[in-house]
Amino acid sequence: MIPRLRRLGLLLGVATAVILAGCGAPPAGTTSRLDPNSVPYGLLDKPKPTQQTVTAPTSLPQRIWFVRSGRLAALTPTGTLSGGQTQQANALLVELLNGPNEAQHNEGYESALSTGVTVTVREVESGTARLQIRERRDAGRPAADGPLAVGQIVLTVTSVPGIDSVLLDDGTRALQAPLPGGALASRAVNAQDYTPLITVPDSAPS
Repeated sequence: MIPRLRRLGLLLGVATAVILAGCGAPPAGTTSRLDPNSVPYGLLDKPKPTQQTVTAPTSLPQRIWFVRSGRLAALTPTGTLSGGQTQQANALLVELLNGPNEAQHNEGYESALSTGVTVTVREVESGTARLQIRERRDAGRPAADGPLAVGQIVLTVTSVPGIDSVLLDDGTRALQAPLPGGALASRAVNAQDYTPLITVPDSAPS
């Protein structure tokens, strides 16, 4: 009787092993590797690190150019700039023609432009701004008195991105621009023409 039971048990064990092998289950005491492609919904994927977007502070390039110690010196505009190139340039010119405020004046900033002058950007075409300069008859001295005055205008207007040069007129005819050294330019002038007059930047108020 006992031998028969042993044979029956052996047969059942063999049958069980065959069934488990047919079902794909690994034998006891062994390990198997899962195919990552067979796991749904990406459950085996490693979590991706969270990326944080950091916005770096930007500095606006526009500047107002005054005169300090006989040299051209830049200040950050105090007003808000908006609109296109023409609007921005005219807003800068308004602040320029208003002259330094009290705090700036106390720091030694002044203007070489006559108090009776008006300067307006009429249009900007292909990077060149066309400016109209006019003055009151009782202004007492020329509107753009020499290279410092014209340099203030040119450097201020060309600080607007996309404006590279300036042409001057008085509403009826083109004006020659005085350059450092005494020459007169009948062409469009740019910031590089007036760099010899620029002072070294320091801790000036903005």
